[in-house]
Amino acid sequence: MEDIVTAKELARYLKLTESTIYKLVSRRELPGFKIGGSWRFDLDEILKMIRRAEKKAKRRRQNKANYASQSSLNPTLSPPANLANKKGSGKILRIFQPLEENFV
Repeated sequence: MEDIVTAKELARYLKLTESTIYKLVSRRELPGFKIGGSWRFDLDEILKMIRRAEKKAKRRRQNKANYASQSSLNPTLSPPANLANKKGSGKILRIFQPLEENFV
């Protein structure tokens, strides 16, 4: 049987405020549906969404770690284009400066 919960119950379960639940659903970041004028949420769908987000975050962290280890092995790699013009990216750009010729 599906667990259908109200916004108040979902807020309590996720440890969020009820207004945050309404903001997330209005931005379509939470799956929900209205019955009359009241929002309802399928708890199974919410839990699936959370698991997908956790997997995505884990992959992102792994990709970041892999990229960092590859760039430390080959410091002549050029920085990604999206880092080249970002404010405060000077520390990152120094990693990508080519090695001095006398180190070869």
